[in-house]
Amino acid sequence: MARQFFSENENLQPFFNEINLYVDGVHDLNQGIDFDTIESLERELKVQFPKIYKDFLHVCNGGELFVQEQFYQKYISPLPGKEKGGAHI
Repeated sequence: MARQFFSENENLQPFFNEINLYVDGVHDLNQGIDFDTIESLERELKVQFPKIYKDFLHVCNGGELFVQEQFYQKYISPLPGKEKGGAHI
């Protein structure tokens, strides 16, 4: 089962709801980081990130959408008996 992503930020949750629709391997999102680490980085860089960006980093610290190898296998030319996704190109 694919890792499920959740944010308490109502502006981000629609994005994560969409990500959660896909099977394992389609997206490769990094583990989130804690708010203390984010705040430490802000102090070090002498900047303040917007709250929505901090909330995003807390859930996933970047990553890749539609990882190339899986994208072609599952979405462009699915073979008989293979999983077929619902993405549109």
